Formats: sequence, structure tokens, C-alpha cells
Amino acid sequence: MAIKKFVSSMAPNHFDLLANLIEEVLEKTNAKELKILDIGGGAGEYWLEGKRLSSFLSRSEIQVTVLDAQIPSFETSGEILFKKGEAPRDLTELDDGSFDLVIAFDIIEHLKKEDGYLLLYAMERIAGQACFMFTPNGFVYQRPEVGNPFNAHISGWHPNELENFGWGSTRGHSGLKSFFGVYGLPKRTFSNVIFHNISISLLLFSQLIVFRLPSQGFAFSSKKEITQNAKSINLSRINQEEQQDV
Repeated sequence: MAIKKFVSSMAPNHFDLLANLIEEVLEKTNAKELKILDIGGGAGEYWLEGKRLSSFLSRSEIQVTVLDAQIPSFETSGEILFKKGEAPRDLTELDDGSFDLVIAFDIIEHLKKEDGYLLLYAMERIAGQACFMFTPNGFVYQRPEVGNPFNAHISGWHPNELENFGWGSTRGHSGLKSFFGVYGLPKRTFSNVIFHNISISLLLFSQLIVFRLPSQGFAFSSKKEITQNAKSINLSRINQEEQQDV
């Protein structure tokens, strides 16, 4: 328990990094209202069950909207707004800058590569302050489930791909990629208690390594801050220059 607590303090997971980002945006903007869009957030489990994230739901200035192809049947007492839709297709219905923070956890790998690019473009367009992404590092085999075709992994993404699009603050998660196989399961398991405990300890400590070496991690998170300069590009000037070159 002590080892796990130490590792989590030195190499926080993507949920804790999201909580940190929310606090940063609140402090930076001093906003009376913070609108968050969670693309592919399912039933919002980590919002409802995570200690830090669930605390945000009780704050009147924060509103979380989950967009997912499947809407949960249970009621959440208005803590989360659910909107049915598929990414990236239905994101076109959302206005520019209509949310302050746009996140996508474990979603881009379920899209074809070209749709993944459209998702990244849409997130940046919709977000007023920042985008936050979490995905496996490279392709991880995962087939569709019965009744849930969206569960299949179709593409793989690497940290440098997002960094080439201006994403940053990239962090590695889950441990060394070489420890994992299909479905994100450990490649080696041990029935012997001693060997099992050793392997768990190695996996935990490897999180400290990949946190700052995301290219070696099983998964990674990345953030993109939205600047006003990027939002106000004068496309008319660009069009005029293109016409002059013709």
C-alpha cells in the first residue's frame, strides 16, 4: 500500500491529471461557470466513483456533459448531462468554443485513423481553454464485444503524433509497454505468490519511469491549451494570398 501511494504521488494517473487541469483552468479563468465535454465517457463512471473527480460534480460552477453512442439507463440526479452521439460525426453540431474543457479518454483508438484526426480537429475547435486526451501507446489488439461493436480497437496512436499537432505535457501511464499484451493484459502472470508480488512491484515502479518517458509507456495522456492566437487566424488574408499566386 505504501509503495502504491508513493508511486501515485510521483506518477499520477490520467484521472488525477484531469483533476489538476480542472483546478488550473478554474484558477486561470476565475470562471463562474466551467463547461466540460467528455467524449465517449460512457456512463460517467470515473466522474461518479473517483474521489477527486466526483467532488467537482457538487460544485455549482462546473457542468459535465458526456457525449456517447450509448446513454446509460440509470438516473444521475442531474450531476451529469448525457448527450447521445458518435464521435467525430456528431461533434459538428457543437459550436466553436462551446465548452471550456474537452476530454477524450480511451476513444481515439476506437476510430479509423482519418476519423481520429477529425476528432482532434473537433476537440480543438470546440474547446475554449484546453483539450485532454488519454489512449494506449500504439495499437493494442481488442476485438468488438457482442452487442457493443464500438469496443474494438481500430487504430494506434503515439505521443509524437499528438505532439506534432501542438499537444504537450505528455505523460506515460500504466507501466512499461513491454509488460503488456493484447487487451492491455500483462504478458506474464505467476501462480507463485513471491514471483507474483515481485512482478506487481516491478510494474508499479515502471510507472515512475514511463511517466516522464511516455514513448516507453503502455498508455499516455496529452494536453493541448487553446490560445486566442490560434482561434483568430485571419483566413481571409490567406485566401487573398492564394488568389494572388494563381
